[in-house]
Amino acid sequence: MQCRRILSRELLSLPKKGTINLHFSLLPKYRGCYPIAWAVINGEQETGVTLHYIDEGIDTGDIIAQKPVPIYPTETAREVFDKCVSAGLELFKEQFENIINDKISRMPQDNSKPLYYPKTSLAFTKNRIY
Repeated sequence: MQCRRILSRELLSLPKKGTINLHFSLLPKYRGCYPIAWAVINGEQETGVTLHYIDEGIDTGDIIAQKPVPIYPTETAREVFDKCVSAGLELFKEQFENIINDKISRMPQDNSKPLYYPKTSLAFTKNRIY
């Protein structure tokens, strides 16, 4: 969950059933870093959480399941983050039996419509974000 490193092919090949991540956006939208911040900055009315397999790309693996989360105009990114944590826990609980029993439906992402922000997309100084 929220891994800041790209995992090597060698490491990804170790788990027999694959490696799973919980990402705080409705992939393929907002791949990469700071997905909640960008959803709030861009005035989105909805974001969500995605349970997906990790592959060699950045948040490009097959989707297991998603859960939408509304964003209200007065909410801060922290409030949206807290809602995503709750939604992520719910989603994982809902999918846990399917995961351990190999009953997962893998849905490839639509790579024609990704939205990706690298970790350098927000540059911080003492008093400003650029």
